[in-house]
Amino acid sequence: MNSPAGAVQGAVKPRVRLVPECVSSAGFEARDLAASVGLILDPWQESALVDILGERADGRWSAIECGLVVGRQNGKSRILEARALASLFLFDAELTIWSAHQFKTAREAFRHVQAWVTEYDHLRRLVKSVRASHGEEGIELTNGNRLNFVARSRTSGRGFSGDCLILDEAQELDPEDVGAVLPMLSARPNPQIIYAGTVSGQAEHLRRVADRGRAAEDTRLCYLEWSADPASESSDRQAWADGNPALGSRLDPDFVEMELSSMDEELFRQERLSIWPVRAGDRSVFEDGAWLRCSDPESVLPDGFVFAVDAPPDRSEAFVAVAGRTGEITHVELAEAKRGLGWVADYLIDRCRRYSAPVAIDPRSALGSIIPRLEAAGIDVVLLNAADVAQACGQFFDAVVDVKLRHLDDPLLNLAVAGAGQRPLGDAWAWNKKSTTSNVSPLVAVTNAAWLLNRRPVSEPTIHFL
Repeated sequence: MNSPAGAVQGAVKPRVRLVPECVSSAGFEARDLAASVGLILDPWQESALVDILGERADGRWSAIECGLVVGRQNGKSRILEARALASLFLFDAELTIWSAHQFKTAREAFRHVQAWVTEYDHLRRLVKSVRASHGEEGIELTNGNRLNFVARSRTSGRGFSGDCLILDEAQELDPEDVGAVLPMLSARPNPQIIYAGTVSGQAEHLRRVADRGRAAEDTRLCYLEWSADPASESSDRQAWADGNPALGSRLDPDFVEMELSSMDEELFRQERLSIWPVRAGDRSVFEDGAWLRCSDPESVLPDGFVFAVDAPPDRSEAFVAVAGRTGEITHVELAEAKRGLGWVADYLIDRCRRYSAPVAIDPRSALGSIIPRLEAAGIDVVLLNAADVAQACGQFFDAVVDVKLRHLDDPLLNLAVAGAGQRPLGDAWAWNKKSTTSNVSPLVAVTNAAWLLNRRPVSEPTIHFL
């Protein structure tokens, strides 16, 4: 449903926010330094700077990597400029590199910073030299701290050992570009890299950062994304506010309305609402909003539940799912997710014994190897054949479409559903593990758990804590 027309103000907090645990933040000092030269940050910019500059108890940055995604003309460059000033004047950072896809972008940032450090006495007296010649823009302080501005290339970061790397226009990053510059940070005691960009269908590396941020697994990644819910209507002004923190201040809603009328809608959703385009192979098999309608963070796991487990072909991680049923409603959730496979057998032996529960495993999956050990331990292992897999997928699909399934809005499971594809299986289909752009094993696990549950009688609900 569209929100009403009228006054609308951009969101201060990003819709997608992952911030590593920290005990303090140098963001407030960075904000004050910026303000001392007239760079006054908006509340959302200050909030982002505080998140990016979170500090652990040992004084190191809580986030080694930071992803910042926000629509054009909102003012993300001001955050980067405040971060660069702080790196130069506040922190023990011998070398900070500001890299942009286009030289004119890097040079524009240099001109802003140059003006501040040369026009304000409290900064100017700390400056040793300013290089303004084409392609060699940079500032050096008397204490040896340096800030260099470069256009991106596969050789621009080689030969340096830096403390902070700001990658502006990150939507244009090539993975090979990143591979060329990341080693410059590897030997530093407190490094940080910042990817700042906008949503684009070609943003291969930034999209990977976004996927990691949405999965919320990486403890050293800070990811901030101002974006509209993909289910929103393009004309919804609340969606405009979610995707544009500067809406109502430096970004005029009337101009956004003109953009909506003038632009291709798909481009508008990317450029103005920061909604990532659906990649080839990752369009959800469910109709728009079907999976969301099944979301219920307050849903509880009833008694009589069952387990299922799955892992991707590369054996990099495994996912244990549970399913229980109350009346016609099936509750599914991920009980555990960890790297590697060595932990899975012990986990299942403990849990299946504790709750007298069976576990479903596809013997052709990467976890087929643990079946003999489970059976030797007396665990009730139910194996799926090809017909069972097809039936499981069909039953799960129908339960979602008919809103007879509940899930907890788990980011891992949501990501798997968003990237799920199908592969033919006889006259039916199964989840495709090989051609999708995200790991669908969490979805396979809950699908198989729901299938196993359908083979058991209904029982009365009792809350369990796994």
